[in-house]
Amino acid sequence: MDLVYNAEEIFQMGVEIEKNGLAFYTAAAKAAKNEQAKKLCEELGSWESKHVALFENLKAQLPASAGHEPVYDPDDELGLYLKAIFLSAPRKFPPWSRTQSRRSIFWNWP
Repeated sequence: MDLVYNAEEIFQMGVEIEKNGLAFYTAAAKAAKNEQAKKLCEELGSWESKHVALFENLKAQLPASAGHEPVYDPDDELGLYLKAIFLSAPRKFPPWSRTQSRRSIFWNWP
């Protein structure tokens, strides 16, 4: 069964995805014992906040009819994209360590 989304729903999905990222980076910053990791997570969280605002702004600019017009997606590319995002989400926080570099923190999660 194909899923059909209108433009308003797609922008709302973007808002929710970015809010999830913000919540993750906020929690990761609080859990970080390494000051560099904490600062990095705080910076990434601020980026996510900007992304939330961007999607909300784009959604607010949609014409009223955008909430009713479905987006043509015969190959379910949006569904596959969303599935990939949710399947790739980390399931737990990495073990923060004072000896880990920024790169190793984010590239070597279990």
